[in-house]
Amino acid sequence: MKKLLILIGLTLTLVGCSEKVNEAHEAFLNDAGWTIESFGEEEAYIIEVPEDLMENYHAANVHFLDGYNGKDVEVTQYTVKESEKDGKNLIIMIYEVEGEVIGGISRLPSWTPGIFNALDKEKLI
Repeated sequence: MKKLLILIGLTLTLVGCSEKVNEAHEAFLNDAGWTIESFGEEEAYIIEVPEDLMENYHAANVHFLDGYNGKDVEVTQYTVKESEKDGKNLIIMIYEVEGEVIGGISRLPSWTPGIFNALDKEKLI
């Protein structure tokens, strides 16, 4: 009986984890060289990036938000296995519009401007 309960618990844990990782997100991150460690959270909102803030995004090579102001976006956060110099794992936010992944952003507090395009891993690590 105890083995059955452990097996059920492990099965529920694995099923719960696998439901959270979107296949398109996983493919996007894997193609960029990242390895997902865990699912974070999901958030939906309307993109509203002022022009001066958009310049900061452009300085960080984040151009995928261009043309999406006023659009509904879903942002899903993942912790990846790769880490900063201080050993903290990086968090990447995947942006999705109408079911299509449009890009990803991560924060790097020790770097200016502090964000980077998730596709730029090779430039940073």
